[in-house]
Amino acid sequence: MTYLYRADLHVHSRFSNKSPIWAIRKLNCPECCTSPEYIYNTAKKMGMNYVTITDHDTINGSLEIAHLPDAFVSVEVSTYFPENNCKIHVVVLDITEDTFKQIASLSKNVYELVAYLRKSGIAHFVAHPLFDMNGRLTEEMVEKMLLLFEVFEVKNGIRAGRFNTLIKDIITSLTKEKFEVISNRHNITPYGVAPWEKAMVGGSDDHGGFFIARAYTVTQDGKTLKDFISSIRSHKTRAEGMDGDTLTLAHNIYGIGYKFYTERIQSGKNKSMPFVKFLLNRFFKTKPANISLREKIRFFIRKKMPKVYDDYDKKTFEEILDREAEKLINDKELLGSFKTEDKNRSVFAVINYLSNRMICIYVSKLMKTTFNSNIFKVFQTLGSLSIVHFLTLPYYTTYYHQHKSKRLIKRLRENLVSPGEDVTGDRGCHGR
Repeated sequence: MTYLYRADLHVHSRFSNKSPIWAIRKLNCPECCTSPEYIYNTAKKMGMNYVTITDHDTINGSLEIAHLPDAFVSVEVSTYFPENNCKIHVVVLDITEDTFKQIASLSKNVYELVAYLRKSGIAHFVAHPLFDMNGRLTEEMVEKMLLLFEVFEVKNGIRAGRFNTLIKDIITSLTKEKFEVISNRHNITPYGVAPWEKAMVGGSDDHGGFFIARAYTVTQDGKTLKDFISSIRSHKTRAEGMDGDTLTLAHNIYGIGYKFYTERIQSGKNKSMPFVKFLLNRFFKTKPANISLREKIRFFIRKKMPKVYDDYDKKTFEEILDREAEKLINDKELLGSFKTEDKNRSVFAVINYLSNRMICIYVSKLMKTTFNSNIFKVFQTLGSLSIVHFLTLPYYTTYYHQHKSKRLIKRLRENLVSPGEDVTGDRGCHGR
């Protein structure tokens, strides 16, 4: 049996602090709240031989774990095609602080950045190549990426399978003849002896701390970190793990929001919504918070006490939500039905149940209140209903992100993937 060396080459820490998602920015919530140390420990626990952190345009996260065994410094650089300002992300691996300064100075122009990385012999790859970040990704830009880069991320842990599959199909269907046509079309001389042969890597792209090492890169040549990085340059790697979907991306957002809420907004207020926290910790499998013995005893007593659920009229939104969570926890049959091997499905089932219960409660309140008799209570109830819908907003947001660019995806498959051609094979290492 051949031993394979593994590394999640795309993961974010709390130093990635500017989210591209509107809903998160409006809450002044960072893009990620995961500590570098937690990423390192989790990646190792998940069987990764090497660990790196690829924060957006900063190496501060990587530097925090750089002293640990098998860790190395990397970054996810935001760069642009100057002809139309199309934004793409390039992950640069195993660099120094001085190298990062040079990379940052060249990041505004993808051609200058790539020229420097090639000249310096620095391993790098295009992250989520088919993700249109600023509405400027076109078929022409994808073709230019094929000419500029030797290594592509074909397994991104939060991007839908159709995106991952398509970019893999595109690069594995490239031929010398097809590549020459693309090169002549854009007047760009490709790099390498056989530039139509690409290397493939994978990474989780985790932002919430729940999907670290969900997707990763493997190689047979990785006895040392130098060997592992060299195997990327020599096209001896392949991508493994799971594709993403709407639920994965949504639960990354929930994970960010939950950590932001508990660590910054509710810091020092651990008594608030204990049963909601219990559910989140159980289904998200978060790192347990430090809970005092007194709080554990209080939680145990509340859980075991006979339940008398009185009228919700005088209860706050948080109190009602926590009581509904308490009811669910004590309904072992119902709670057990939510547990599946797919963590995303389990989390969705819990959130869906609680949001439906909250909607039912507040709609019932609304039906019992006449507009003329208590206008303040009507608007208060409507406000609570809007909070429920706001809390489910990540599902709507991520559905849009995972389903946009359909026309572009269709054109790319029609024009860049040969009809009927077998594009399922890997040009990388083999074995288990």
